[in-house]
Amino acid sequence: MAGKTLRFDMMTGRFWCNDRIIEILTGAKRAVPPPVDPVDELLANPQEFVARVRALRVENERCQRYIHAVEPLVDFADKALNTHGLVDLGTAALLWNLPYGRNTLFQKLRELGILTEKNLPAAPYRAHFRVKQVWAKGGPWMVAKPLLTQAGLLWLGNRLAVK
Repeated sequence: MAGKTLRFDMMTGRFWCNDRIIEILTGAKRAVPPPVDPVDELLANPQEFVARVRALRVENERCQRYIHAVEPLVDFADKALNTHGLVDLGTAALLWNLPYGRNTLFQKLRELGILTEKNLPAAPYRAHFRVKQVWAKGGPWMVAKPLLTQAGLLWLGNRLAVK
């Protein structure tokens, strides 16, 4: 019966359980093995100790390589998540560390057909953008400003092969 869990027997209408629970319920005493000191255990077998240390070093090196590999992604995610939902293309150029700025980014997006000549998102790409009406600088009129969504930021970064 050792090793079995608490179960209900449909035939008898009773519960049955493992030996330890029965001992606890009946008050039976069981010999408790003395505690083992892990340091004494490792010192008794130095080869095992050395093998464990080597395995931990290998695991640590693997983790460090992984951390180094994903560090740029984490930095980008931190910057992107601090944008509160929508990102203008000038900020996106800064987030991606592009060698050019907002105006060149707009030009490249027009060349790729992602933006129209009026800097609005083309029909197939509208899901990645939100267009907001903002007051134009220096004038009493409103202009449409394309903003990237969080998903659009990731999509466009991949589309432009930003590293």
